[in-house]
Amino acid sequence: MLREVEASLRRCMELFPEDGRPYVSLGKLYVQQRRYDEALALYEEGCTATGGWWVGVGGRGWAWVERS
Repeated sequence: MLREVEASLRRCMELFPEDGRPYVSLGKLYVQQRRYDEALALYEEGCTATGGWWVGVGGRGWAWVERS
């Protein structure tokens, strides 16, 4: 089921790259799975795709906190 969720969120990012919500949702999923490096990379990607929207700040913060 998680693979399907990940695939759906990736598809949303392809269709609407300027929308930060799928980046945040998938990043949170990665953090829950302790995939911190992937979460951080995804938040960076989302920050770039959304023009510096809140994806980067909130997401990176949570990934760093959880990873520590």
